[in-house]
Amino acid sequence: MSFRLCSARALAAATLLAVAAWMSVGCASSKSADNLEAETSLSPKLSEENQALARGFLAAVEIHGQSLVTVQETIESVFTSAGLALSKRTAEQIAFERPATKRERGAYGTWFGEDVRVRMRVEIMQQTGGVFFLRCRSYIARDAGTTAEDEQVLARRHVRGYEGLLDEVSARLN
Repeated sequence: MSFRLCSARALAAATLLAVAAWMSVGCASSKSADNLEAETSLSPKLSEENQALARGFLAAVEIHGQSLVTVQETIESVFTSAGLALSKRTAEQIAFERPATKRERGAYGTWFGEDVRVRMRVEIMQQTGGVFFLRCRSYIARDAGTTAEDEQVLARRHVRGYEGLLDEVSARLN
């Protein structure tokens, strides 16, 4: 009987040790406050007003002291260098696209095998004080270029590689 009691105590101690170790390490997906602060300090700071405007977008930055033409040309240069083709350009928006990967076609494709494209739209908002606020959203377009075209917001995990493009625009211009 004393052997069973010792085994039960050893098992309880091992369990407590395991729980304590797990709690000190935490989940792999959680980030400490220091790591989160360091990560967000790498990207340029947004004003409080623009932080609210950036919610739900892939990325957002502020550009200070540049002309609209310079901002547009830099956006175009950075995005086309990343493998996206220019598809539309206005004063308020520049759109880029690329063919969907096999994985994206499988996840978002059509029954009929029509063209599927990934689109990135950069909105340009001129604000007071010579500030341009840029924000980018990604989309998937099924049956692209047809009358049956369907477009929906693309999940961030599918375009994570494009998140830093606006930061590059900001680094070049600020």
